[in-house]
Order: sequence, then structure tokens, then C-alpha cells
Amino acid sequence: MTEAPLTTSPRFRRLAAASAFSSLFSFAITVTIIPAAANEILTQLCHNSKADFGLIYPVWMIGFFTCVLIGGRYADRRGKLPVLAAGCVLMAIGCAMFGRASLYYHALASAFVMGAGGGFSEAIAMALIADIFGGSRRTAMMNVAQFFFAAGAVAGPVTTTSLLAAGYDWRWAFIAFSCARQS
Repeated sequence: MTEAPLTTSPRFRRLAAASAFSSLFSFAITVTIIPAAANEILTQLCHNSKADFGLIYPVWMIGFFTCVLIGGRYADRRGKLPVLAAGCVLMAIGCAMFGRASLYYHALASAFVMGAGGGFSEAIAMALIADIFGGSRRTAMMNVAQFFFAAGAVAGPVTTTSLLAAGYDWRWAFIAFSCARQS
């Protein structure tokens, strides 16, 4: 049995859906941007230590997992849109920090922050869509949400590798993506 959607205005539904879609797009970028610049990160931040590089993603996932767990509780208290916004801000801060990291431990802290933002964003975006749409419209909007995630998963590495091929430092991709999230 499906629950009825929340009674909201069409304008609010559009705003909430756009927020959820852009959040998932941004989340997918943060998932894929580190692997796209793996060789440069390995040599510049990890000093060719594959073991050190191998820890970056698990630390990212610890941040993600932690915020998936606490995100729903915060959303119940504060509302879904503020938590979704907090997720986007954390992803932007994490990307900016990672792009500016000069030490390996800075990169780990940045990865945790990016993952935390992703945890808030991913969990809350889908819950928000489920809350505001009902029936077949809900299914359609969840499919659209996954399209935006997939588009971000392609945009992150394509943009990063394009910047690298053009001779830009890998850090510019992180800085650019952090600025894009804040606009």
C-alpha cells in the first residue's frame, strides 16, 4: 500500500524536486571525481603509496555511512530541505578542501567531509521525492532522480579527465566542482 504524498503546492514540489535532483547529480560527481584523478592524487598526495591512496575511498564511505544513519533523524527534526542543503554544502566544502589539500591527512579529512555531504544528500533526496509525489508520479520522479545521478557519474570523470588532458592540475576539478555546488 502506498502512502499519499504530502499536500504541497506545485511550486514547492518543483523546488524540492530540483533540489533533490541537483543534490544527486552533485553526489555522483563526488563519488567519481577522485578515481578520475587517481594517478595525480597517488603521486602528489599519497607519494605513490597505493595503500595510502586505497584509504581515501573507505574514509569517504565512513563519512557517507555516518550521515546516512543520522540524516533521517535530523530531517525529521529540521525538515528535509535544510538537511539536503547541508549535504550540498558539505560536499562543496569537502571538494574545496580536497582541491587545496597539501598533505595526505588533509585529503583524508576532505574525503570524510565529501562523503558526509553525500550521505545526507543521497538519503534525504530520495525520501523527499517519496514524500512529495504519489503513485505512478512517484515512480517516474524516482527514475528521473536516478537519471540525474547517472548524469553526474558521467560528468565528474569526463570533466576531470578533460581538464587533465588540457593541461590543468587535477586540483582545478575539485575547486570547480566546489564552486558549482554553491551557485
